[in-house]
Amino acid sequence: MSEGLMAVQLLGFGSPLLDIVIDGDQELLDRFGLKADSCVHASGDLLSIFDHVAVTYQDTIHYTPGGATLNTIRVAQWCLDIPGSTAVIGCLSNDEFGKTVAAEMEKAGVKCFFQIKNERPTGTCLAICTENNRSLVTHGGAAELFSHDYLDQAQTQEVIQEAKYYYCSGFTLIHCPDGVHRLAVQTSKAKEKVFSLNLASVNICKKYANHLQSLMPFIDVLFGNGEEVDEFIQICGFKVHSRAEAAILLSKWEVSGEHRMPRVVVVTQGEKPALFVQAGCVQEFPPMSISPDQLVDTNGAGDAFVGGFLASLIEDGEPIRAVASGHFAANAVIKERGCTLPTKIPKPGA
Repeated sequence: MSEGLMAVQLLGFGSPLLDIVIDGDQELLDRFGLKADSCVHASGDLLSIFDHVAVTYQDTIHYTPGGATLNTIRVAQWCLDIPGSTAVIGCLSNDEFGKTVAAEMEKAGVKCFFQIKNERPTGTCLAICTENNRSLVTHGGAAELFSHDYLDQAQTQEVIQEAKYYYCSGFTLIHCPDGVHRLAVQTSKAKEKVFSLNLASVNICKKYANHLQSLMPFIDVLFGNGEEVDEFIQICGFKVHSRAEAAILLSKWEVSGEHRMPRVVVVTQGEKPALFVQAGCVQEFPPMSISPDQLVDTNGAGDAFVGGFLASLIEDGEPIRAVASGHFAANAVIKERGCTLPTKIPKPGA
């Protein structure tokens, strides 16, 4: 291994998308029947919104590699700050958007293992920012064509074996639930490996609850925001009186295979303190403060939190100390447009 490079520590498996970020307005939302703070999958007439914004907002549009998993891995790579310490698996097309995603990820220091499917264009996620809200419109494109047998290829298996930490967003369950399950089961057979998953959205908790429940025994670190945890607990049939109680129940879910540590559950709550639960103990960690004039865009803040958390866990090995790093990374991202990172890592407290 050459100087300045390290073995892959963190491997993400998800849906590569090109994020398209614009500053929109209520007129645009009304025209396409969108809400100010929502996430919908584009189909039918809504597909025309991508061509519309490409023309109407061509002077201010902002493109970045995206998709929840790629956002998290890119942030973790930024925090670790050693090229090649992270990698990502997914599917995209060999079109211009796909080439942009791959080039920008590699430029960020992330090793890319992308299956190429040209039957559809590279997936996209449009983020319409209005004040402090954002409306997301996604189109999976080639990401939806990922075939889990790609996980069996020699180079893919090599990076899976090499990594020690693994991350999937719940969104990956939409296109490749079998692949997520295979990765979770495979990593659970080695005690030194850590598998983490994000509940991703309320809709994922509703539509893919059975998949999430089947994955729970293999999860070492579970992330979710308050609304997602509320929904998942309700669908699972648990009766609780607080989110803290819900997080404790999730932390005590049955386990299968080898596990390096008791399961960790982290619940983010926006401006309220994040909940950290391990071994039945709940602790609260307030986010870093930010002045209104510094706040640019909350899109990608949750993904950034996970990236910062996992980077700290890799470096330090102590989950409870990783929450502060999660808040730090999220605080850096919300000062930028989209899930964009400063060129240099600011010092904590700066």
